Amino acid sequence: MPASGSASFGRTREQIRAEIEATFGFFPPFFAPAETTPAILENLWQQTLSAYINNPLPALFKEKLFAYLSRYCSIPYCIVCHSCALRPLGMSARDILELISKPPPTIEASELHAFTEQGLDIDCLEETALEPMLLDWAIALFLTPQQASAQRQALRRLLGPQNYTHLSAFLGYICTCHQWVENYPELSYEADQRAQLYLHQLLREEPSLAHFFATYREQVQQEQQRRETELVSEIEKRKQVEALLKLTLDFTHIGTWDWDLATNKVTWNANHFRLLGLEPDGEADYQTWRDRIHPEDIQQIEQAVAHALETQTNYEMEYRVIYPDGSLHWVLAKGRGLDDESGRAVRMIGVMIDISDRKRAEQDLKQLNEELEQRVEARIHELHQINERLQAEIQERQRAEFALRQSEELLRQIFESAPIGIALADPRDYHFTMVNPAFCSMLGYSAQELLHGSCPVISYPEDLEAEKPYAERLLAGDISEYQIVKRYIRKDQQIIWGNLTARVIRNHAGEILYILGIVDDITERKQWEEALAQRTEELESLINLMPDYIYVIERETMRILLCNEAFVKGVGLGDRQQVQGKTIFECFPEKDALYFRQQNQQVFESQQTLHIQETVGLTDGPHHFETYKIPLRRLNGEIYALLGLSRDYTELIEVQHALTKRTAQLEASNRELDSFSYSVSHDLRAPLRHISGFVNALISRLEQNHSLNDPKIAHYLQVIQDSSSKMGQLIDGLLTLSRVGRRQMAALPVDLNALVQSVLTQLPEGTVSTDMLAEDSSHSIEFVLGELPTVVGDATLLQQVFANLIENAIKFSRGRCPARIEVGALVDGTIFVRDNGVGFQMEYADQLFVAFQRLHSQSEFEGTGIGLAIVQRIIHRHGGMVWAESEPGNGAIFYFKLGASP
Repeated sequence: MPASGSASFGRTREQIRAEIEATFGFFPPFFAPAETTPAILENLWQQTLSAYINNPLPALFKEKLFAYLSRYCSIPYCIVCHSCALRPLGMSARDILELISKPPPTIEASELHAFTEQGLDIDCLEETALEPMLLDWAIALFLTPQQASAQRQALRRLLGPQNYTHLSAFLGYICTCHQWVENYPELSYEADQRAQLYLHQLLREEPSLAHFFATYREQVQQEQQRRETELVSEIEKRKQVEALLKLTLDFTHIGTWDWDLATNKVTWNANHFRLLGLEPDGEADYQTWRDRIHPEDIQQIEQAVAHALETQTNYEMEYRVIYPDGSLHWVLAKGRGLDDESGRAVRMIGVMIDISDRKRAEQDLKQLNEELEQRVEARIHELHQINERLQAEIQERQRAEFALRQSEELLRQIFESAPIGIALADPRDYHFTMVNPAFCSMLGYSAQELLHGSCPVISYPEDLEAEKPYAERLLAGDISEYQIVKRYIRKDQQIIWGNLTARVIRNHAGEILYILGIVDDITERKQWEEALAQRTEELESLINLMPDYIYVIERETMRILLCNEAFVKGVGLGDRQQVQGKTIFECFPEKDALYFRQQNQQVFESQQTLHIQETVGLTDGPHHFETYKIPLRRLNGEIYALLGLSRDYTELIEVQHALTKRTAQLEASNRELDSFSYSVSHDLRAPLRHISGFVNALISRLEQNHSLNDPKIAHYLQVIQDSSSKMGQLIDGLLTLSRVGRRQMAALPVDLNALVQSVLTQLPEGTVSTDMLAEDSSHSIEFVLGELPTVVGDATLLQQVFANLIENAIKFSRGRCPARIEVGALVDGTIFVRDNGVGFQMEYADQLFVAFQRLHSQSEFEGTGIGLAIVQRIIHRHGGMVWAESEPGNGAIFYFKLGASP
């Protein structure tokens, strides 16, 4: 068998006939009318070779498809010959009759998506369950090529591009054969060898085949007439739907666009012009649209469109539009490519709606606006050509139907894609007749559930009664539409809020066909409004509780838009209701009002916050204020008012003056006290020296007179000596305390580790006995030194602090075995000295740092009671603080922390 395209043109009739006979084994009568013209015979033969004989589709599949589709040919040659050709391929007469007599297939969308395989092995087609489905899809593609886009895409996906091309060529060849034999009705199937071999055998097996072959043309003609009638009816219905959807389109302000990819020509409706901020009578072209798009969105939009066309998917995009006046708007655009019969995208249609309100709600109130899609499927049946006259008429109708289908598809997409709920109801009983996906999603019902319900069922009872007068006036023709905010009851019994716009749809006679309802779900907006009202009330309560003067001044009129109770009470203006809405010139004397206006103008012109300290005369005298005036802006940046906050610190200034005066008095008293303490302690030393000298002289004299043997005399003298020594120690303590207060302090880095080591080596002799420090002594002292920081301060004074605290710890740890003293630092820089001595009760902790205050008797623990007072004064001079913690019998811890700088 020669390969497709192997024959050379310009051959003689005899050469071509010989090749045909070699291929078929006989010369089919099909080619007889072309024998007189070799060029036509050659052309017909080459088509047969490429599209039929050498077509790689399975032979049985090709013959089944050819036999079935030949029932739509008015000449019986094709159906008889190709039915006979099925016999040697294994089909029985009954199977053949069932095949060619079955009604045209009806392909559901669910069936088209049931198989997603790609690259099907065509040679194994008969072994799979896909063969009947593939046959039905091919039949649908042949009978209704313009309505079978879904079948075309499914076949292309299933077969792959190459096998799909073979199938398309085969279907085209069948159509050519039908036209050829109809042009030559004299062709007789009895002369065809296939009929001669198998027709009588088939008729014997199944006599009904003879009746089918004899009557199929009448059946086909009746079916064509029925389909023509259905088509006319369907076209009328589609026109009604188109009018309905067009009304919905105009009512919902949705723009439509139609883009011819070959010419780059675009067509817009009036709404599309308005959504771009243009006049509807302007010129529509691609560049005009592009000029209105925000520059940041252009590339993403064009990429999305290219991807949708390349992948044959829907296009959907939200982007920004800049109106000629500079305002920014958001739109939602959806589109879909339309393919020609070869599967190449030639046009793209779509819709565009304004979603600026939704975008603003999402930004300010986070309002949710859901979009769902539900497809309203329709199928248009077209008739096959019967003759040249009928073919011309049908072609014209097909062109009109195709345009109508495109328009219907566009309006259907608009109805399905609308982000707000749309429903049609019967005006007699308010039962739903049509609902879109957004309406179903809003109420939580499926479309089928809603179509079995009515408007009153889903309406809140109280709102239904409130709506009833409007509905009655609408049906009576008193009003063309009405709008109302009402509540609906969802399937889950939740209450939602909707903004309903209702109007009637009439026919040409003016009769009401439907009630059209458009419902925008405003539940979230209602919730935000309630929350906002509550927050506003809370905010007003808060600002009214604040002692600061709070007010808002409008820029253009200098009106007081808002003020709090403190402002009204402070300036003596009555209550807030009387003040709010008045200008500053109505509320203040002219001089003060001019002064305030000058400040306000400075804020508005500089667009900066004004911070001043000012003195304002009020009804009870001058007041001192610290004032902030802050510009308030709208979303577009325009300053429309200012927010004023004024804090009255008059009382604070008075307290500061009094405090300054008192501080000066205290400083003078402290200087006098320090001078007095120094003088007293210095002047008391002379009498003490005299007492000590005379006591020593008296003791010498008594020893000479042997009078010291008297115990009382010795006791009295000892008391005088001890008291004199005690008095000397007290005077030394006062001098030390006085020097600490007067000494000029240094501010240098001090290594506390080295300082503590120096203190331990310089402890006064006798403060700690030798046996107490011995390692084997039962009274030994265990010193634990942690890591201490380097601080800035006076090394001499800090050494005095550690000396006093360590000596104090040694003294009160006497009797512990061993006595344990720890010096360390906390992570925050706090220094501590811990002992395990007798401790004290925390209720007396405040007395520890008071001069001459003691918690233990002199007989228990010696001392003057002034050492810790010196510690406190030194720490305070370093800007720090000192405190102590203890429990009786469990030792004590003394903490101190220095300030940033002494």
